[in-house]
Amino acid sequence: MMLAVIAVVSLFGCITAHDHGFSFKSVPVASADEFGLDDLVQEYHFHTYFVQTNADSRREAEAFHARVSASIRSGQLAARAGTLAYGPRGPHMIGNFYAWVPRESFQKAYNFYALNRGNLTVLIHPLTKMELLDHTTRAVWMGVPLPLDMAWIREELTEVPLEFPELQLGYSAPKNQLKRL
Repeated sequence: MMLAVIAVVSLFGCITAHDHGFSFKSVPVASADEFGLDDLVQEYHFHTYFVQTNADSRREAEAFHARVSASIRSGQLAARAGTLAYGPRGPHMIGNFYAWVPRESFQKAYNFYALNRGNLTVLIHPLTKMELLDHTTRAVWMGVPLPLDMAWIREELTEVPLEFPELQLGYSAPKNQLKRL
């Protein structure tokens, strides 16, 4: 039987399981010194995971998704939440949903997730052209890190993915209104 290609990311690189064993690939690391202020990360994904075959985990994820969505509707969070996936979707190998968070709302979103995620695991990663780095060395986990199916992840995109440009936040913010850190 052939194993699905999965990867576990460590501080040192990416360990991938294949049907013929394991392989290790060092992931290049870019330092902040290599980037100017114009290269600051403007958008993030917060991926929330649950075990779709476990009723308690599923209920907890549904309740948390409802809280995230309510916080967005009320204006507490300037973000957008995706739908619940009751199985693998893209590189995410178990039930999950994501929230798109522009940097203007990152601190509030991070605090909200840290205080309200309960037993759920959350992957937080930046959205840049460097998709592999974003999902590995640049990613942060709340809770137990989970493997990702790296077959879905490209090393580099041709351009930064723009999500919800109509909100004029993140990468879509008017340049003269962009706040610098």
